[in-house]
Amino acid sequence: MLKLELSWSNVAAVAGIYAVYSVAKAIYRVTLHPLARFPGPLLAALTYKYEWYYDGFKDGQYTAVIAQMHEKYGPVVRINPEELHCNDPAFIDTIYVSGNKRRHKSQYFLRAYGPTSALGGFATADHDHHRLRRGAVNRFFSKASITNLNPTIHDLTQRLCNKLLERSPEPFDITNAYSCFTTDVVTFYCFGQKKGFLDQDDFVPNLRNAIIGGCKMLPTVRQWPTIFGLVQSVPEFVPLYQIITEDIRKIKDAYEEGREKAIMEQRSIFIDILESDLPPSEKTVIRLGTEATTMISAGTETTAWTLTVLTVYLKSQPEILAKLTDELNRAVEDPKNLPSCAVILEGIRLSYGVATRLARIAPDEVLVYEGTFKNPKSSTETHIKYSIPRGTPIGMSSALMNVHPDIFPEPHEFKPERWLNADGTRRKNLEGYLLSFSKGSRQCLGMNLAYCELYIALSALVLRVFPHLKLYETSVADVEFHHDCFVAGVRPESKGVRVVIE
Repeated sequence: MLKLELSWSNVAAVAGIYAVYSVAKAIYRVTLHPLARFPGPLLAALTYKYEWYYDGFKDGQYTAVIAQMHEKYGPVVRINPEELHCNDPAFIDTIYVSGNKRRHKSQYFLRAYGPTSALGGFATADHDHHRLRRGAVNRFFSKASITNLNPTIHDLTQRLCNKLLERSPEPFDITNAYSCFTTDVVTFYCFGQKKGFLDQDDFVPNLRNAIIGGCKMLPTVRQWPTIFGLVQSVPEFVPLYQIITEDIRKIKDAYEEGREKAIMEQRSIFIDILESDLPPSEKTVIRLGTEATTMISAGTETTAWTLTVLTVYLKSQPEILAKLTDELNRAVEDPKNLPSCAVILEGIRLSYGVATRLARIAPDEVLVYEGTFKNPKSSTETHIKYSIPRGTPIGMSSALMNVHPDIFPEPHEFKPERWLNADGTRRKNLEGYLLSFSKGSRQCLGMNLAYCELYIALSALVLRVFPHLKLYETSVADVEFHHDCFVAGVRPESKGVRVVIE
């Protein structure tokens, strides 16, 4: 019988081979790699750990570092060994294209969401597979279908307002209330049942901690995917997985037994999926559970945070709030042209939606970028042209594009009027630069639902709750973008958006 003996010479040999391999890989990445000619920091080209240092160790600061790269190197930069980032608004429709042009997602980016995440639409890398899955639920998120949900959203909005007005005059974090509201809306649409998050006295427990906690872990899991199982076992994450898995199993069992109407107040998204022409592999509990997790995670905290941002800015700028209140009271015939539309768009812009970069891969074409770059040292303007190799991930970040000064002057100021023409109509061309919901064929599925929630909820809050609401030891600084936490992260010392109801 052969015996394996571990000796220092064996260890040295393995270490030597690994060292040679690492050096060879590093040399390749900065000399022969297809992206070697693109500008950016040397360390970013050499290793993914450069990204993790800022996102994992320094808590979501890589987006700020990418912004500095653009200032130094130009509108297209290499941010890791395999990925580019662009900060030119003119290139949005090339990266995030609609129609028949295919766009994949990066496997490196998606591996942060765990081994089963590829079963859900958001983390489906392949363009055609994503299109198949999205097609099964698209009609549920059309404007016509969302209109049918209006009575439920109105009912939950009034319940939210009633709960807020019934509170004792003690300070509390209003984001918890908004999170319960958006969770009740999304879970009702997904499962056909009201979950009653709004019925809780203090708006806790809710799913916010689970979702935000999961977002904080993404940079580390992206580097070391094998630890995803440990993340799932963290106590604050368990309720999210339990609720979703149990509900999906109940819906599937009820459907197979022909009693789905007995457990639902209205038809749910997942009954439609079960009745669709999708193959059986697309209808398993784990697949549907992953899809539900994506819908709930994406559809709750982003919209809740927009309501939070709007609350702070409107209460901090009474002249804008007064104008909005007056317009709502006068109930102009066409609500699409109300200042509330402009206010909501400005709230969406400064809440960022998905704040992290969202890369796309063009598998069938070479993308050609042409632009100019003004060197900060010499102040000379240079024409640049890049051919981006097919198969290369390239993306943008709403955290940068939503405050691009060429598109949004005074970008960090809350100015709803920027969204309106002189005659008060919407500047729809400006909306093409808003990346909170992304763009193209993979644009956020729940965008119409989010807009509907925001229109209905903000109108009711302004008229019913805001006259009695005051910010408590809270300022605009508590909602300003500080770091990338997949969604927008705020300064660490913030105690939340605390308010009192008087």
